[in-house]
Amino acid sequence: MNPAFLSLLALAAASTLFWTGNATPATLEPDPPFECTACEAWNRPLTPFRVFGNTWYVGTSGLSALLVEAGMEDGRPALVLLDGALTQSAALIDTNIRVLGFDPADIRVILNSHAHFDHAGGIAALQRLSGARVIVSEAASETFRTGQVPGHDPQAGYAPDNGFPPVSNVETLPDGGRFTVGNTTFTLHWTPGHTPGSTSWSWETCERERCLEVLYADSLGPVASPGFRFSDPQEAFGGASTAQMMGGSIGFLRRFDCGVLIFPHPLYFDLDAKLAARATGGENPFVDPAACAAAADRFEAALEKRIVEELAPDEP
Repeated sequence: MNPAFLSLLALAAASTLFWTGNATPATLEPDPPFECTACEAWNRPLTPFRVFGNTWYVGTSGLSALLVEAGMEDGRPALVLLDGALTQSAALIDTNIRVLGFDPADIRVILNSHAHFDHAGGIAALQRLSGARVIVSEAASETFRTGQVPGHDPQAGYAPDNGFPPVSNVETLPDGGRFTVGNTTFTLHWTPGHTPGSTSWSWETCERERCLEVLYADSLGPVASPGFRFSDPQEAFGGASTAQMMGGSIGFLRRFDCGVLIFPHPLYFDLDAKLAARATGGENPFVDPAACAAAADRFEAALEKRIVEELAPDEP
């Protein structure tokens, strides 16, 4: 095992004692590991770090998970977790939270970007550990209850291999719905396209006197299993195509008042480059008012390329 990660485990044990004294800490009961060609690389440990203000990165090197220190409730820290990555990532997320000095039992709410195995896989175990509420978009609720993607999901053709452990007691919010934990208010933005229930979340966080909007934006890449066409109308969307839905979501991203932008896959926000830049000192590289518009341009170009390929006449 990575020596650096062994030191994190030791620190995690110490931080657990900090919060619980001599009490026996809650123990994670993980679900069986998910097997995929990219899973090992995605699940490599990464030292947790502060992104900005009350927002921390607690995910792996290849799959994002964010922890928001949302204030106090009932005399204890109130935490909000965004995404659970793979089933086998839950243990790494649990450790990263403890390394930062927090107690996973203080997670009050778990949120999700989209209901695929690589972002929702660890949520059931993390909910069992913390007793947290799980809040998702209305369009994603059935997928969470069953653990299986619907037929109009662009990656449904991979089913059942892209399912995940079902989640109990799922709550929903509509597009634009809000809820508050501690002193932090979160807003749900339904951004369908990558999946029918794809969701982006925003909240305000401050450092000293500087306050910014953080957007945890869902993936907007036109990724699909063989045979799926983004240009085809979907009955579930009232006859609109997935491409039309994704185009609207890209428009939302372009218009958003960007302060800090994080995606479920670190490659979409150049995590490695930002960490390298941060190590040299200077301005926080995660603060980038132009990031949302730039990402929207990239996703729009990818979607346009996909549609051109779908609509091109078959070669004789």
